[in-house]
Amino acid sequence: MSLIVVANAQNVEDQIKEIRKHFSEIETAITKNLYEVKIKEVSDEEEGITGTISSYYEDGNLRKVINDYEIYSENHQVINYYVWGGKLFFVYHISDAPYYGPNMEYELHHTEYRYYFYNEEAIRCLEKYFVINDQTKKSKEELTNTTPNNEKNCNEAKYVLQDFNELK
Repeated sequence: MSLIVVANAQNVEDQIKEIRKHFSEIETAITKNLYEVKIKEVSDEEEGITGTISSYYEDGNLRKVINDYEIYSENHQVINYYVWGGKLFFVYHISDAPYYGPNMEYELHHTEYRYYFYNEEAIRCLEKYFVINDQTKKSKEELTNTTPNNEKNCNEAKYVLQDFNELK
């Protein structure tokens, strides 16, 4: 039994390596302006949402979608969807949500989610969370680089996949 668990863990690590390779290839191509980009403005007054959806294509094949929006001009969400072979393989979601305490003290709640997919099945899900307030000594960038990711249950991944399919 333990041999199967070790083999599966190694298999997941190999899949993660492949995901990181494709991620890197896509980001490099975007940096070099090698993809066709289509940008669509989005707005939903009832939900208080404004933003853009940017889609990146290589020879007609969708490679990346960025859903960048704000809710009521405060809660900022950026969801990066990565596609290879027509399948979603990675999602990186950044959420910056303001919070005002009982004495109107301001805090920024920063959360990052990473969803790794293989054949459209979630194989790893990670979360990083921290709060920035008056007592915070580090910058947001420093906290992003030093706060560890925590493994999380992948139950939400099916909704992430649904959201992506609605965007396409």
